[in-house]
Amino acid sequence: MGSVGLGNTADLGAFLNRIYPEGLDLGRCQINQALGVFVADPANTFRAGMAVMRGSTGLVIPSDGTDFLGVAKWNHATSLVSAAVDEQIVLVGTTATNLKHPTVTNVRVASAAKGTGTVYVVTTDYTLSLPNGTVTRNGAGAIATGATVFVTYTWAITESDLLALQGKNFWNTNDEVAMADGRCTVITDADLIYTTQYDTTKVYALTGATSDVYASVAAPGLFTSDNASSAVFVGRVFQVPTAADPFLGFRLNRGLVKI
Repeated sequence: MGSVGLGNTADLGAFLNRIYPEGLDLGRCQINQALGVFVADPANTFRAGMAVMRGSTGLVIPSDGTDFLGVAKWNHATSLVSAAVDEQIVLVGTTATNLKHPTVTNVRVASAAKGTGTVYVVTTDYTLSLPNGTVTRNGAGAIATGATVFVTYTWAITESDLLALQGKNFWNTNDEVAMADGRCTVITDADLIYTTQYDTTKVYALTGATSDVYASVAAPGLFTSDNASSAVFVGRVFQVPTAADPFLGFRLNRGLVKI
């Protein structure tokens, strides 16, 4: 599994060739050096595009934000998630409004696209049903009735969707690591990474504090713009996720030192 670039076809480009944007978009990632192959911890799971590290036994696990080995290129999980960015819904009264997908996580509700304007506070301004994928305005909060809000979140891709629309890998599974006898390819050196494995509750920008990318402490395995609890700095934003292109693009910093 060597370097990959824009010439990849088939299932390598997640966004370019798949129904649901998930994991890495290897059609756009720029990987300059040969990839390291490591052994994954069988007791942990992670998805392609996640931040990983080596645990106390030396096996690959999701990064807890305090250490960082690289970016997982393969899935070590049987379930996949996709990202939805700035989905527009109108909140009226205190009636629940459906998102396009159920089984949602890491929800951000804002008054404008890309998390600009006001980022509303769950419970104070709105409530959620994560299993049903609904948002309900809190009448006592800051969201006016009839207001359009922009919702960013991750959602679980169903097995039926994978089988009917997107397909799986050539082993007919999602877990490449299990099929490779527990081994995992980890991207340890790259110029550009495009991934959906980021904390969708956070705001990302090309300049300022939110242009820095860290390995998340609060959400292990995900990338984030939050440097709380001395999270490891891993790079800088190159592309902000949008409704048309929900991938976070960032330049991976080889030395892992903010400059």
